[in-house]
Amino acid sequence: MKFLAVTYGLPYPLSEGCKIRDHSLLRAIAQEAEVHLLSFCKDDRFPSDLGPLPSFCRSVETYSPPAGRPATALPAHLAAGRPLATFPFYFPDFADRISELAQSHQVDVVQLEHSFLAPYLTAIPPACIRIQSLHNIGERQYASMARMKRTSPAAWLKAMAMRNWEAAWTRRFDGVIAVSEAEAEWVRRQAPQPPVCVIPNGVDCGSLQPLPEPEAGNDLLFIGTLGYPPNADAVRWLVDAILPRVRTQVPDVRLVVVGRNPGADLRSLAETGAFELHPDVPEILPYYRRCRLSLVPLRAGGGTRLKILEAMALQRPVVSTSIGCEGLAVSQGEQLMIGDTPEALSGQIVSVLTNQVLRQSLVRNARHFVELNHDWPALGRRQCAFYNQLMANHRSAA
Repeated sequence: MKFLAVTYGLPYPLSEGCKIRDHSLLRAIAQEAEVHLLSFCKDDRFPSDLGPLPSFCRSVETYSPPAGRPATALPAHLAAGRPLATFPFYFPDFADRISELAQSHQVDVVQLEHSFLAPYLTAIPPACIRIQSLHNIGERQYASMARMKRTSPAAWLKAMAMRNWEAAWTRRFDGVIAVSEAEAEWVRRQAPQPPVCVIPNGVDCGSLQPLPEPEAGNDLLFIGTLGYPPNADAVRWLVDAILPRVRTQVPDVRLVVVGRNPGADLRSLAETGAFELHPDVPEILPYYRRCRLSLVPLRAGGGTRLKILEAMALQRPVVSTSIGCEGLAVSQGEQLMIGDTPEALSGQIVSVLTNQVLRQSLVRNARHFVELNHDWPALGRRQCAFYNQLMANHRSAA
């Protein structure tokens, strides 16, 4: 099988969840297929470091869109039936390159990552299996952000618009990859035609070995891109509503926040001593080593959380909201602790910090859970099996 992945951003360095997912699955798929990679690099316009990608991809190519695109191109974009939201991501010469690569490498499967690359579907040669990979469902993501803000009608309008065009484009593909069963159900309701395969987020259990407990301290770890509004909200919620309650019972607790692109408000808050901020770190393991548990107090968002799986693999206890662990087949008190109010979350944090037997039970169960359900090599094999089945169906229908 020959496979062309079209990604938003080069999946290296592994600085955020979508890059980790793309990189890890490509590496796993390369064990069974010839992999070619084409990356749309809108933010990192001229990436020079490809890291290990050439070691498992037969070819790696990046595309940097021209700066200052004129608004006069918008009418033609809309006239072609493409959604307004995808205008910043659609460039005819990138579409041409997808078609050229698919034909020159004689690929069998072309996969577009993220819904805003969906209009490039029309560039894929008809002989190829066309796959849409949804890292999250835009409607679900923006609806949860609207519920968080409550006073912002713009988020609700965006959620409704996303539902309409995501559904319309998704149903045109030959197959869909979803990150959770909940998001797969959305696809089956809104776009019932294409088959859906659930490929959850994962970890490399072989490289992420369990860490010993820290010898001292009660440091709490939050990891996430801080330019993403739900993550920034989670940090503020921790500082304002949750940690003061925890400190009444565990006075030496300290919050350690690791994440790129913090806003000025979070930087200012960190300068007051409310938490320890590390915005640009080359290696995350030292922070896991020093922290006693990992926090995921999200009140909005979509997809599934790589940070939870990573903490579980490293045997760090996790305390999360229901939204934070949405899409993972976990149970309260088994693999992690869950709370959705400041009172409940603070109580769960205190329970984990003060109960060693509970900590040991949680991390043992959690490590077994990720080994069984979320190891990248096994997920890659499942994804290849999905492609092979679609290819077989395509041949039999021809």
